[in-house]
Amino acid sequence: MKPTVRIATARTPDGGEMELYQHDRDFSIKINGLDLMNSR
Repeated sequence: MKPTVRIATARTPDGGEMELYQHDRDFSIKINGLDLMNSR
C-alpha cells in the first residue's frame, strides 16, 4: 500500500492553508483540510 505524501503547502491571502498531496498516481489539493479538487 502506497502512502499519501504531502508535496507542498502555501498560505492563502485570507490566512488559510493550501496543501498538495500525492497518492500513487493521483494528486489532490486541500484548503484548510477540505478537498478542493483531485486528478481522478
